Amino acid sequence: LANLTNELLSNAFATADLPGGAACPAADVGPLDPTPNPTTSPMPTPAPGDCVSDDFEGPSLGNQWTATDAGGDGNYVVGGGAITFSGFSGLNHVRSVRTFSAPFGFRGVGSAASACCYHYVALSTEPVDAANAWSGGPGVVRFIYHCGKIFIYGQSATADSNCALNTSHNDVEVRVLDSELTFSAGACELSLADGIGASGPLYVFFGGGSYGEPAVWHAASVCPGAYAPTAAPSFAPTPGPTTNYAPTPAPSLAPTLAPTTARPTTPQPTPVPTEAPVVTGAVALSGITVAEAESSKAVLRDAIAQVAGVATEAVTILSVASARRRLQEGGVVVAYKIESNDFAEAADAADKLQAAADDPSVVDTAIEEAAKDANAEAVFAGVSTESLTYDVVAATDAPTVAPTTYWDNKKKRKEDTRLLIVIIVCAVAGCCCLAALSMACFAKHKKSPEPPPIKAPPISLGGVDVDVGEELLCSPRRVGKIYAPLAAWYNAPERAALRAKHGPLPLSPDAFRKWPAMNLVTMAFLDDQGVPPAF
Repeated sequence: LANLTNELLSNAFATADLPGGAACPAADVGPLDPTPNPTTSPMPTPAPGDCVSDDFEGPSLGNQWTATDAGGDGNYVVGGGAITFSGFSGLNHVRSVRTFSAPFGFRGVGSAASACCYHYVALSTEPVDAANAWSGGPGVVRFIYHCGKIFIYGQSATADSNCALNTSHNDVEVRVLDSELTFSAGACELSLADGIGASGPLYVFFGGGSYGEPAVWHAASVCPGAYAPTAAPSFAPTPGPTTNYAPTPAPSLAPTLAPTTARPTTPQPTPVPTEAPVVTGAVALSGITVAEAESSKAVLRDAIAQVAGVATEAVTILSVASARRRLQEGGVVVAYKIESNDFAEAADAADKLQAAADDPSVVDTAIEEAAKDANAEAVFAGVSTESLTYDVVAATDAPTVAPTTYWDNKKKRKEDTRLLIVIIVCAVAGCCCLAALSMACFAKHKKSPEPPPIKAPPISLGGVDVDVGEELLCSPRRVGKIYAPLAAWYNAPERAALRAKHGPLPLSPDAFRKWPAMNLVTMAFLDDQGVPPAF
């Protein structure tokens, strides 16, 4: 009978209700039986009355919170297990009736109609907070999550971080120490050095809203000391078994994952320690013939070295190919290779080549200076840079012969797609030009009906016929011809593994051309569509 009486009294104290409907842990009033209660004895949480909390089950705000003279606009509704803040005036909140001294913590659960509804918690030395919700200041700090970011606006400094949050329930926690603030929302956490905790007792505000869309809090609580939720006593016996079981999955995973990681990485690092990366690419020029370019390779070599910021000896001109199209005045495509001494030098060269790709006039200036040094101004007087491409590859994959022979090695073809597509398409265009001239001569002396003009059939990509022959050769706009069917193919569910490896597809053809994974994704797409390598 004595044991039963003790148990009933313990349960009654453990569920003592506070105003607002939330239960706080009961005080240790001492057992009637000499044996201590194992649930309450290790409890680190404060005694009843130290915490204030609410799950908003009642029809009105509990008496531990107030909106009167708190500086908010008062647009809130309580009921159904939530307090909902609507409207937008920059401030819409309630505050704690009592104050708290550091260390203490706030915990809540928030949700919103959209990702850009904002929720905030504020601390103030004053009972009224009527300042801008998006600022801090002397005696005031704010914690906000909004539009995929979390913010701390301190008294004299701010901190923010990108954070993928749900519009559904997000756990929110604020921890206040004498000289540091910590804010977490969902899986994101942010800290800021701030001394507001040492400024004296603080009022706690919480609220939110955004342009008519409501911000909802499903629960809120503030506890002094090392913050622990009211349910902490029920968790006290669990840490022992949890710790004992935690190592169990670790050894079972270790032998499985170790070989999995080792296998794919074994082939790739092999060439890296032995030789630095090599930068390869091509420059498309107009206003110059293949013969002129072939005889002026030294000028082109010097110009490319200037653009990349490397010594002339590091540059090799791999080939010069024609870029003529039908009967139009043509130009050349100059393929090059830059050897580097280390990874930092290769990265620096790639950065400078990217700047030249964005602004081809940089190449024009370098060619003009190199031609002047070589007394070849006449040859390059009418030359203009149409485009520049580059790629950083392992030294063992760098081209050593003319790119037109790359099709003998499929691996190298996939590693340097952009350069090879330009060279091969231009070569095919040259053949088309010769065929067109032959047809013209034949037509002049024909004695039979004129045959129909030869025209390359369109390429079928993603079920759509793409006539790439009608676009200017060696032009970045050719990418635009295949971008739409490639995007549909890449974003299909069957390519989930490819997206996991390379990330989301850039949103425009121009951004796609600068994407590091353009080579591999383009070749995978063309191979999947059955496009012959000659494309």
